[in-house]
Amino acid sequence: MPKRVRTLQSGSNRSARYEIRVRRRWFEKSERELLRTPLADLELDLADAPIARSIARLERELAAREIELQPHVWLSTSWFSPDGVPGIAVPFYLAHPRLVRLEEAYTGDAEGADAASAMKLLRHEAGHALDSAFRLHASKSWRDTFGSFSARYASEYAPRPYRREFVLHLDAWYAQSHAAEDFAETFAVWLDPRSNWRELYADWPCIWKLEWVDERLQALARKRPEVRNRETPWALDECTWTLGQYYAHKRARKERERTPRLDRALKARFAARAEPLRGIALRRNAGSTRKSIGALLTELERRTRNVHFEDRYVLREIVRTLASRGEHLGLAIDAGAPKDRLRSLLSLGPTILESWMLGRQRHLR
Repeated sequence: MPKRVRTLQSGSNRSARYEIRVRRRWFEKSERELLRTPLADLELDLADAPIARSIARLERELAAREIELQPHVWLSTSWFSPDGVPGIAVPFYLAHPRLVRLEEAYTGDAEGADAASAMKLLRHEAGHALDSAFRLHASKSWRDTFGSFSARYASEYAPRPYRREFVLHLDAWYAQSHAAEDFAETFAVWLDPRSNWRELYADWPCIWKLEWVDERLQALARKRPEVRNRETPWALDECTWTLGQYYAHKRARKERERTPRLDRALKARFAARAEPLRGIALRRNAGSTRKSIGALLTELERRTRNVHFEDRYVLREIVRTLASRGEHLGLAIDAGAPKDRLRSLLSLGPTILESWMLGRQRHLR
């Protein structure tokens, strides 16, 4: 509601005058002002957000499997489902298109911004939420199938491509990172009505994990969860960071995760831009970044249409990683035709994924 402010005119005949001062909403602010705005003051409504359609789709998929759990969803700074909480946190930028554009501009990526990736992430986090709701990891059969839930996550893990004990779902062979992620990824593939998992994984050792999930969740059909709390850890309205601080923190984390060996190889192969992508320059060049990577992935999909999905996954991961890292370094990898860029990037495959990649370029006919 507008705030009515009473002011007095100067002079002998001082009469009351009223003016209307309207409090601006966050999306009416300039970008400079917005960067100084605390995340808790963004006043975002998840119900009206574009991601709400994907959340509703997840609910329908769970209901179709007769799973009684409907995870509660709240806004935070990233995707996660806390241990012991049968709910899902989604990143705040998915609540408004302007915030999606800013996320892409300042960090280079807005994870879950498109419907397909949003569903992948929601199904994965729903796996964690379901595990918490029914305490599945406490059973011996869960441990025998996926491993130790209580084991520490490795500070760095080196995935082994072409290991068939794990499903392929999220990027970077995420199922290999921890037993809890293995379960969540397996659940996500099982839940997806289009995954065709029985046929796709028929000859893979991980088929027995999918069958375990299928059998266990059929037994849980129409049963009420054991854990039903509605906690919302690290909710957005508790976050004291400004939007600018959030971007700075995320860029710093990405820089810590960089791979020096890969960076040196990319710099040796591609010419540097006149203006490196640093700080605000990253934001100005983000459109080029997304266009370049998108063109590369489209070309890859076209040229590997008849390649086994396992090899397509591997090649896509190589291109995505090399292209995004190259753009972050300010390297002019978007010069030339997509097929030429693709060939140049894939020649660096052994650098990022070691010697197993040798010979894989034969699929790019």
